[in-house]
Order: sequence, then structure tokens, then C-alpha cells
Amino acid sequence: MAEAHDYKAIGTSPVRPDGVDKVTGRANFGADLNLPNMLHGKVLRSPHAHARIRSVDVSRALELDGVYAAVSGADFPSGAEGEIQGEGGGTVSDLAQNIVARDKALYHGHPVAAVAAKTPYLAERALDLIEVDYEVLSPVLDVDDAMADGATLIDENLHTNGDTSQPASNVAGITKFERGDVDQAFADADLTVEGEYRTPTAHQGYIEPHACTATYSEEGAATIWCCTQGHFDVRSMTASVLGMSVGDLKVIPSEIG
Repeated sequence: MAEAHDYKAIGTSPVRPDGVDKVTGRANFGADLNLPNMLHGKVLRSPHAHARIRSVDVSRALELDGVYAAVSGADFPSGAEGEIQGEGGGTVSDLAQNIVARDKALYHGHPVAAVAAKTPYLAERALDLIEVDYEVLSPVLDVDDAMADGATLIDENLHTNGDTSQPASNVAGITKFERGDVDQAFADADLTVEGEYRTPTAHQGYIEPHACTATYSEEGAATIWCCTQGHFDVRSMTASVLGMSVGDLKVIPSEIG
């Protein structure tokens, strides 16, 4: 006879410790943070899935009263060599390119410029004044098309699993899970069923808006508030991309979910 256990949670319906604050609006998410004299940032994104960026002109945006900064990829470090640890992985240069496009927009919505202004509305107006000259290229819109022989190459700097000894590819990585002798298992099976299965992207459906707020001191130290479960990863990635010391960065995670 199985031994009885006096469980405190299993078999009960515990109240989520963060549930009440979230459903009543008391929880402080990243977008709820307000600091004195805070500027508001907005991002201009590529309307094309694949395009060469001939030029980005932010001069008209900077002429708008209340706009304090307007930047493009040319204003950011290209990203030092090195690997990114933690969730997502990749290289520093790949992360830097994903944050803001340099020579090419690699996907629809790829950031190409950003502004900081006194209000969110001014920032939106400033985006409309940024002029981007695109050379639209052939997109790759399907996974099978991306892997096909002779497919249009989207990112000339991408190599499968980071192997630069091989030609550039649209395939970022290949992961194999293997256990036992699969061929022998098929040979011994009374029945085998083959099929191709596709799983769409699934969103968690959280209620928070993505938001990030940062302060930067005259001494070169920065504090970042952002929506994340991995604030140490955010700190190391930010330091790598901006060429800062991790000791000059403090990351504070806001409420998530």
C-alpha cells in the first residue's frame, strides 16, 4: 500500500502569488516606469522583407523641436567578435545587426533607425521625417524555399552553426536529437508511419507591453529597467554590443507575464 503524504500544494488549488496584483492593475510592468525628464524612444522598421539600405537621412527628424536624438545603424558599434551566452545564443555581431540594420534589412520589421523625443507623439512624428532609400531585393518567405539549392541568400554573414569554413547559408543552425539505432528500430517495427509535421509560432499571451527604460550617468554607468527573466544575460549582451564594462551596467527586471 502506498504511503500517504501530507502535501501542501499537490491536490490543492493555490492562489498565484502574483495573480491579484496583475488582475487588479497593481503590478508594475516595464511600461509603468516614469522618471523625471524622461525621453521617449520610437523605432523605424523596414517595410520590406529583404532590402539593401542605400542611405538613411535623419536630418529632418533632428530639426523637429523636442527631438533630442535620431540614429541609424551607422551610429552604433558593429559588434565585437565573440559568442553570446544564455537563451538565444549567437554572436555579438549578429545581435548588433539584429538590433539595428546596417547595410541590409533582413526581414520585415527590421529596425533601421530610432529617435528619442520629449513625448511619444513627437517621436512618432519624427519617424515620419526619416528618409530611407531602399533597394528592394527578392525575399525568402518560406522555410523550404530558404533551404532549397540556389535560394536567395538573405544574410551573407550567416553560417550554419557558426561554421565559417562553410559557405554562408539561410540555415542558422541544425540540431539533431538521436538515441539508439533508429534504422534498426524501423527495420524491426511491424508498422512504420511517416509524415511531415509543422508547428506554428505560439505566443504566450502575456498582458505586459514590451518596454525598456535606461538612465546614463556622466561617469559612464547605466541602469536599465526591462521586461526579462534573465537580467544577467541582458547585462552581458548590452555590454558586448555597446563596448561597455559589465561593471558599469545594472539591469533591473520589471514584472512580466
